[in-house]
Amino acid sequence: MSKAFCQAVKPPSPLDPPVWISQNVKLFNSERGDKYDINQALWFYEPLMQLKNYNTKQVVVYAPTGAGKSAMAEGLICWVVTQRPGPLLYLSQTNDTSRLWKETRLDYSLKNCPKVKALWPKDRHKNRKGDLIFPHMPLHIRGANKSSCQELSMQYLFGDEVWTWDAGLMTEFLNRHHKRWNRKVFLVSQAGYVDDSMDRAYEETDKNEWHFKCDGCGEYVRYEREILKYDKIKENGVLNHQLSANTARIECPDCGYKYEDHVAVRRKMHENSKYIPTNDSPIDGHKGYRMHRLGIWHTPWS
Repeated sequence: MSKAFCQAVKPPSPLDPPVWISQNVKLFNSERGDKYDINQALWFYEPLMQLKNYNTKQVVVYAPTGAGKSAMAEGLICWVVTQRPGPLLYLSQTNDTSRLWKETRLDYSLKNCPKVKALWPKDRHKNRKGDLIFPHMPLHIRGANKSSCQELSMQYLFGDEVWTWDAGLMTEFLNRHHKRWNRKVFLVSQAGYVDDSMDRAYEETDKNEWHFKCDGCGEYVRYEREILKYDKIKENGVLNHQLSANTARIECPDCGYKYEDHVAVRRKMHENSKYIPTNDSPIDGHKGYRMHRLGIWHTPWS
C-alpha cells in the first residue's frame, strides 16, 4: 500500500518554475524552437518565479508584441496543472480569440507535456471550447466579458491584453478569487492608457523596469526610447529612411558607450539585463514588471 501511495502521490518538482517549464513544455509553431526556453526571454524569469512565492498575490506585466507573452502563459498553465493545481480562469480579448488560442496553441502545449497528458480527461465532453476539466482542477479559457466572470471561484486568474478590456471588467475579474489566501493573479498587457485599470494596478506594485549593464561604465541603464540614436542621412536633400535606420544604435546616457545593432550584441545585452524596482512603497504582495521593446534581443533596433 505504501508503494502504491508513493507512486500516486508525488511532491512538486524542486525546480524553479521557469526551469521546469523549459524542461517540460513544447510550443506550437515557434520560430525559436519547439521547446520553451527561458534563456530566450529572461524578462519572464522573475515574473514566473512568483508562481511559487506564496507572498505574491498579484503580478502585473507589461511586455511588447514579440516578447512571448502567449508562450509564457502556455508554460505557466502547464506548471499550474502539474505542480500546484487549482481552478484557473484565463481571459483574453474575445471568446473567438481565446478559443483560437486554446485550440491552436494551448492544447498543443498541454498534450505534449507528459505530466499533463497523464492527467488528460478521458471524457471528451470535459474538453469543450472554453473549458478543460481535469480530474483535479478546472481550466476556463474565456473572452473578456461580464458573463465570463460570473459564478466562478478561482485560485488562479490570468488576464491577457487587459488594456483592451471594457471599463469596470477588471473589478469583476478580480472578484473571482474570493480573497483566497493562496490566490495568484497575472495581469499581462502590451500597452495601456494612463489611469486605466492596468495602469492603476501597476502603480500599486514595486514597478520593476528592465535594465542592461553597460559595458562602458558598469551602471545599469533602463531600456527606453531616449537611448536609441541614429543619423539622419539625406540624398539630394531627401531623407533616406533605410540608410538612416541602418545607423541605429544604443548609447549609454552616462558614459556614451555605443552598442551596434547586431544580434550578438543585443543577445549579450539581454544576458546582462535584470529588473530594478523603482517604487519604494508598493502594496504587499503586488509585483510589477515592465520591459521596453528595445530589450527584445531578436528584434533589430533599426
